[in-house]
Amino acid sequence: MGLGRVYVVMVRERWGVGAHDEVGFMHLFEGLKRGGLFLFLLCTLGSGCTDESFSLGGPLVLSMTAVTSVAVTDSLIIDYSVVGRNLLGMEVNYGDMQVDSLFFLGAQTAGGRLAHLYAASGQYTVSARVEDAVEGSVTEVLAVTINP
Repeated sequence: MGLGRVYVVMVRERWGVGAHDEVGFMHLFEGLKRGGLFLFLLCTLGSGCTDESFSLGGPLVLSMTAVTSVAVTDSLIIDYSVVGRNLLGMEVNYGDMQVDSLFFLGAQTAGGRLAHLYAASGQYTVSARVEDAVEGSVTEVLAVTINP
């Protein structure tokens, strides 16, 4: 009679030149054979039990694009793409005292589209700031013109 299997995710980060994250699984079999542990395997993801590893996420990069000149009756559409190692969230300030917040909950990539309708014509600066638990933060800025 056995106690079953226990899966534990192990994350090991290496810092410095050629730094990368490594993820593996410890597959622990426990049994009652003489009341002890009879098999212990450490398998790195890849092809079976090897020394191979793969990178997760990457350096923090934020990309924002938009048609930067729109009519006051149309919404400004912003496409964004984010890559990081442990993304927490993004705050977008539209320059008209309106702010949107997005939460990424530790994702390594995120992307999407935001729409914003300005109440008045004019020149605005849209700024987006992304926070990553490992990589820190990055800010991207767009200058937009809202026509009457």
